[in-house]
Amino acid sequence: MRCSIVFWFALFSASGATAALPGSQVLAVDYTEPLPSTVSQIATDGSGAVYILANCEGVTTAFADCVIKLSPDGKTVQWQDSVGFGVQIMTVDPTGGVAVVAASRIGDLFIYVAKLAPGGAGVAWKTAVTPVSPGLVALAADSAGRVFVAGSASGANSNIVALNPTGDAFDYMATLPGFVQSIAVDATGSAYVAGLLPPFAGFLARITADGSIAFSIALPSQTIAIADVQATPAGTASVYATLGSQSAALWRYDTSGALTSSIPVPSGQFALDQAGNAYILGGSQQLFPARNSLSTCAYPPSSGGYGGGSFLAIFAPDGSVLQWTYLPVAATFGSVFIGGASPYVFLGGSAAFGFTPTQSSPIPGSGVLVRLSPSASPLTYPLACLGNSADYNIGAISPGDIVTLYGNGLGPEQGIQTTATLQDPYPTQAGGLQVTFDGTPAPLLWVQDSQINVVAPWSLTAGNTTQVCVNYNAVKTNCLAWPVAQTDPGVYMVDATYAAALNQDGSINSADNPAPPGSAVTVFANGLGPITPPQPDGALVGPPAPTDALPVQVVGFLEEGMATVPFDLTETNVGQALFMVAGASEVSFRVSADYPGPYALVLPGAIFGPSCPFTGCRTSQTFCVYQKAPVGQCVFPEFGLTASRGLESPAPRRTAR
Repeated sequence: MRCSIVFWFALFSASGATAALPGSQVLAVDYTEPLPSTVSQIATDGSGAVYILANCEGVTTAFADCVIKLSPDGKTVQWQDSVGFGVQIMTVDPTGGVAVVAASRIGDLFIYVAKLAPGGAGVAWKTAVTPVSPGLVALAADSAGRVFVAGSASGANSNIVALNPTGDAFDYMATLPGFVQSIAVDATGSAYVAGLLPPFAGFLARITADGSIAFSIALPSQTIAIADVQATPAGTASVYATLGSQSAALWRYDTSGALTSSIPVPSGQFALDQAGNAYILGGSQQLFPARNSLSTCAYPPSSGGYGGGSFLAIFAPDGSVLQWTYLPVAATFGSVFIGGASPYVFLGGSAAFGFTPTQSSPIPGSGVLVRLSPSASPLTYPLACLGNSADYNIGAISPGDIVTLYGNGLGPEQGIQTTATLQDPYPTQAGGLQVTFDGTPAPLLWVQDSQINVVAPWSLTAGNTTQVCVNYNAVKTNCLAWPVAQTDPGVYMVDATYAAALNQDGSINSADNPAPPGSAVTVFANGLGPITPPQPDGALVGPPAPTDALPVQVVGFLEEGMATVPFDLTETNVGQALFMVAGASEVSFRVSADYPGPYALVLPGAIFGPSCPFTGCRTSQTFCVYQKAPVGQCVFPEFGLTASRGLESPAPRRTAR
């Protein structure tokens, strides 16, 4: 069964727009410094001062939790307060007021909320909040000194309590169905709460300053794991929700509860500034589009001087991308935080191999604190990252691999889609742009200022490192040194789970058009290794189609206790796809009559053979296809062989013909 190139390309075409930061400014790193390894939470106020919640054992000799206030420049401890008890969660209001919830003890029936005295002079007050049970607690505070706490009540309900500034009375208590996960407060004192209704539906509610429930609405998706809400002073709210292991959404609401925008975003940590710009901090080995990137991505993650795939994405209120940068810090980041009208964005994490701080810290340790602020002339990298064009995996590339390059200012603003015939291969120059691998020009499939799709030359040698460079209008960008492996299998995906596939009758496989039991389906892949007979770089494949030299197999997986057991699928056929560029393969196999998936495309050594011998290489990729039967969900295995899945981002992507 053969697939037309029009179908394959159409599945992956996209368009979109980006916006510029005011004054052409982007965030740049001001400083990096160590932090104690005992840090459990970091926050900031409107001045940019940093508040660190840590176990005092890692800071002093006392065994208690401490709150430490650092100056905005990170060089001075302004005060340190040992609260005298364990702390579950901390919040800091725009004026620097600090409130905490005490860690629960065995037998506690309710929680305790405490407010710290100004200047680190101990605890100003501590009060029992009897309407809230121990467990998951959300906390917020406003500039008037009120503290808002939400948590479990009786049954599947949550109570939201507003404590007055002196902590001796409740301004109000409100009850909502579901389990509150997050709370935020606007300048009017209205509280926004987000959480889950069993089993996985999400909700957002707004409670006015007098305790009235202005609205309580369902969030758009019915499969939410975490719902995090933050609000602007003007009262608009943004909800960040994780929808799966690698996908998330950002929903914007006005003060009436009307949904004003909805965009898909990558999984990570979430923050909101006063203007309503959203910040998503993440770290993975997935290829992401880049805009004004402060670093290049790196593989493997431990490479010194890079963030190892860590990124910060900034979205304007209208959903446009302001900046999407890989981080020039060797760290694993776990938090992003912004306070009040502060111009600073802070990141917190743990140091990775090769981390060298730009300044010393008054409280040193193995953690990392990074401050970023707007800069008119930051050092950015035009060529930010590259990876497999099928599933956007960041890893070693292979000879004949179809590769996507991401960056900023790489080529013409208006994209150019190149063409080829059976007589003439894809060109190595288009729109004044050329990509070279160790000086060898590579065939171009799509060129644009932010994305290039290119075919790696067949002359690359596994085990070596290749220098990938972009030349645009005779100006050379930065180059990336990238590992080369024999194979880089990638299955073309339509989302984080399902492959782009054809059913046996040639129709597109989808949820509305699943494959019948026992029928054949075809998926499309690249990076499967050498082909026979060899083809010129960028050649369009004509009949008879070359064959893949390495044995390729599709297997399924069954969970048996704590093990993932592969089983063979019969009638697996693999070959180069006719009328597509050499290096693009099609793989046909019969779906199981009694198994919903997942499946894996595997190469020699993927399951029981020797480990992959080259840096960054992989020998398999897992995927699902839609099937009529059996009834059941395709779930990726938790044990044994797993591999990268595709991840669609909101930025424009084009994939090779």
